[in-house]
Amino acid sequence: MNEPCEIAPGFRYGWAVAAWIAGWTLFRLYFCTTFELSGDEAYYWLWSKHLDWNYYSKGPGVAVVIWLGTRLLGDTVLGVRLGAVLLGAGTTACVYGLARRLFSPRVGFWTVVIATFAPLFVIGGVLMTIDPISVCFWSAAMWAFWEAAQRGRLAWWFLTGLFVALGMLGKYTNVALLPSFLLFALWDRDARRCLRGPGFWLMTAVALLGLLPSLWWNAQHGWVTAGHLVHRGELDSGLSLSLIKPLRFLGEQMGMAWPWCFIAICFAIFTRDLRQSSAPAWRFLVSLAAPLFLFYFVLSFHSFGPPNWTAPAYIGAFILMTAWLLPRLAARAGARRAALWIGGVSVALILAVFAVMPFRLPTRQDPFVRVRGSADLAVQARAFRTEQAATFMIAGNYQDASLLSFYMGEPGNVFLPPETGVHHQFSLWPGYGADGARRGQNAVMILRDDKPPEAVRAGFESVSPPFETWTRFKGHPSRRYYFFLCRNYLRP
Repeated sequence: MNEPCEIAPGFRYGWAVAAWIAGWTLFRLYFCTTFELSGDEAYYWLWSKHLDWNYYSKGPGVAVVIWLGTRLLGDTVLGVRLGAVLLGAGTTACVYGLARRLFSPRVGFWTVVIATFAPLFVIGGVLMTIDPISVCFWSAAMWAFWEAAQRGRLAWWFLTGLFVALGMLGKYTNVALLPSFLLFALWDRDARRCLRGPGFWLMTAVALLGLLPSLWWNAQHGWVTAGHLVHRGELDSGLSLSLIKPLRFLGEQMGMAWPWCFIAICFAIFTRDLRQSSAPAWRFLVSLAAPLFLFYFVLSFHSFGPPNWTAPAYIGAFILMTAWLLPRLAARAGARRAALWIGGVSVALILAVFAVMPFRLPTRQDPFVRVRGSADLAVQARAFRTEQAATFMIAGNYQDASLLSFYMGEPGNVFLPPETGVHHQFSLWPGYGADGARRGQNAVMILRDDKPPEAVRAGFESVSPPFETWTRFKGHPSRRYYFFLCRNYLRP
């Protein structure tokens, strides 16, 4: 009798995964165009208009990927998000390939199916942020490292280093691959031989090349990225410990991966089954999942960051979970029924999100408000600017400035208020008073509150009282803004 998770005798899992990837890629190409850009996506799009070796908070990877997408499809939502969809397909292929090598094609197939409906991978498959780059090249580097460790060929070691470097160009977190690989090599007796040959050290040298653009750029810009990373982790403030933040951290991690997956991952790590039956694979996946997760868990006692910081750790964790789960489902009918119900609810919730995303929801309960109304804001801003004979725009924060730049089609004509210090990429670009060319011109300032910054008031002859407006989505109010007319810019 076939195992319950075996689809059919002779079933070709590789072809099934290829069809799965193709189908989901086509769906994501459509779905990603049904809602507007987020503020960060527009911000990174603006980076792609100023290609550089590095940026204030990130490497150049996300800007290059968006630049390639918009070169193919223009400055459109699909052009911006094309890279996320294709990188998501690459991640899926790498997950299957790695799980197949570590365990079996069946484990690879079901890992792909389960991960597809995890909130973490659902979001990462359509939003063009740094995470699709990080996760794709993290999974590719894992697969290449395993091949290198098994085959011992320098080509595989070089490829591993290249994938690590490309991942670091997208997100600095990917440097954590190197200590994780070293941990596995020290932990596993057979893998320890890798440290005695040139391959491991060739990989490390190639990987570290991915940091050179950032180091070179930061050396010329006062190491602003290092300062940003220290500040983001609140490492520049006094040490304070909280018991609430770690609980919130764990709660959000469960939300990213589904609570039932998170619990199953813990069982896969801490029970003896895989540790005894597939020790090298178990050690490898734990080495690539646990250190990154534990680092951010420990950090959460002091500083609480976004839940996606741990995203790469779930590549190994999901493979480990699936390999642990399938034998139990095969042996226990009750477990199969529970898995069917839990899995069905999870899939239904994800499909419900897909279904309601394009439609209007009550404003105060709308979880998608961040990707609604920016196009309408740009229409209103353009009309107000024309009516008031203004020439340039000032936004209250970098996300609104980026969204206005995208939807008005005017990169370089939307600015932020003057401020001291470096707080974002706009701080490193010329402001509206940089060359004196806008002296005597009017500007429209758009804020989320009705109190204009003093730095703006001081630079203009006058600033009008606020004009309140609401952006609209599907004909209904979405988010409130205030328009100001800033007359006669005085300061060069």
